[in-house]
Amino acid sequence: MRLPIVIIREFLKINTDEDNVTSLRNQNRHIAESLDWDEVRARVCYQRRARNDLKCNPVYEVSAELYYPLTKEGYVYMELQRRPV
Repeated sequence: MRLPIVIIREFLKINTDEDNVTSLRNQNRHIAESLDWDEVRARVCYQRRARNDLKCNPVYEVSAELYYPLTKEGYVYMELQRRPV
């Protein structure tokens, strides 16, 4: 069974995949307050190329419980940026 996919646009390439996932968990707890973030699955599948060479579009594979709140919100906070989903 495949999990839903979420793309976060124009994120800096400097950050590692682990940094991206921890930033997504730590800074966006307000999106899914009722979820237990330890049980929710989120991982970076791959990174798509962006127009700017210093940025990329990471593609996340997330659980269904996290997919709906993320897409409903429309934006997430990553590092010091507010990025569209």
